Amino acid sequence: MGKRPSTSRNKPSSNSDRRGVCSEGPPNAENRPFVDQRAAARWKRVEQRVLAEPALFAAQGAVVASWRVRGERRLGPYFRLAYRENGRQRSVYLGRCRELVRRVRSLLARLQSALRERRRLRRLQAQVRASLRRCKARLAEALAPWGVRTKGFEFRGARRALARYVEARYGPGLSERIGQALSGRRPPACVTPGGARSAPCRPSAGALRARLPSRRPAGSFRGWRSGRG
Repeated sequence: MGKRPSTSRNKPSSNSDRRGVCSEGPPNAENRPFVDQRAAARWKRVEQRVLAEPALFAAQGAVVASWRVRGERRLGPYFRLAYRENGRQRSVYLGRCRELVRRVRSLLARLQSALRERRRLRRLQAQVRASLRRCKARLAEALAPWGVRTKGFEFRGARRALARYVEARYGPGLSERIGQALSGRRPPACVTPGGARSAPCRPSAGALRARLPSRRPAGSFRGWRSGRG
């Protein structure tokens, strides 16, 4: 019988897991002390490098992992800090110390928090604009049978659509008076007994009621906003 194929290629060795532990203390501690002195020295160098150019690492930089294959063994992960400087790819080797990796990622997260918020805001703005376009398209489709069209945030043709509706329901004549009221025309000036022209006259409530039909329409016109007809 032939030998069974080895499955160690897809599994990290136990030695690499043990060597990744380079600090002591509870796992949820903020900064656990390093056991490996090489990891402590690397952390100091990386911290000085990042804090020396905060503007560079506030816009870029990430911790990436890689694996190495030796024979049938898959070793790693090996971490490094990757970034670009003057158009060239650069990296700082971090090793396999997970506490060092956690500290470097936490340092980058603090520097890049403003960048991430701006990216999140841009994504939200894009979602809002897309939702607004969909709503305006549905509104234009619903208003098209009435002859009303939208341009930006304005309604065009609303006055004519209202006039056609009123004429179809109550006959001609009333739409003209409603159009004058919606257009906000200046009322004629009052003439005093002496012949002098005074301030513009405003009709009384009774005169306004006399102009309207006796039967109120089923739909109220208070919600209509006048647009350019």
